[in-house]
Amino acid sequence: MIWQCLHAMTLVGVVLVVGCYSRVADRTGHTDRAGDSSGETAQRLEIAALTETTTTTEINVDSRRDWQDTGVEVLPGAKITIRAKGAYDFGRGIEIGPNGLHDRPDARPFLGSWPVNHLTGLALIGRIGKDGDPFLVGEEMETVTYEEGHLFLTVNDDFREVNNGKLNVHIEVSVLAYQTQ
Repeated sequence: MIWQCLHAMTLVGVVLVVGCYSRVADRTGHTDRAGDSSGETAQRLEIAALTETTTTTEINVDSRRDWQDTGVEVLPGAKITIRAKGAYDFGRGIEIGPNGLHDRPDARPFLGSWPVNHLTGLALIGRIGKDGDPFLVGEEMETVTYEEGHLFLTVNDDFREVNNGKLNVHIEVSVLAYQTQ
């Protein structure tokens, strides 16, 4: 049996239309369009809605703690949006927000290097999975993920023991899925 399918998708109408028909060959190799003698093509038309499911989580990231498991499971292809607000005291009587020292490139770490040197010092950072590559979060970030695992967050500080305070973090994870109707 040979299947031939037509696929059409529109994101504006959020509808995926799939039309398929089959041709069945008899012993001589002739096809009779779906195996009946009427000569009509049998068609199966499926309409599937493209739906977006979003989960939302609110957490506080403690500026004294290393990588914190948010409990948010991320799958490949998911869109993740993270927004952070608030400030914490990083031990010198100075409050710092989720963007860290982005506007002070001259600032130096207390112990000689930031935990993740290529990212902004004192900023909110994240990773997916316990061994994932760290990325900058700051006040807001949005990306499509290619990794799978739990989302972990921390502040990029080399001397957390003297910190005081938490950042309020809002996390949204959106996944697209097809539902056949």
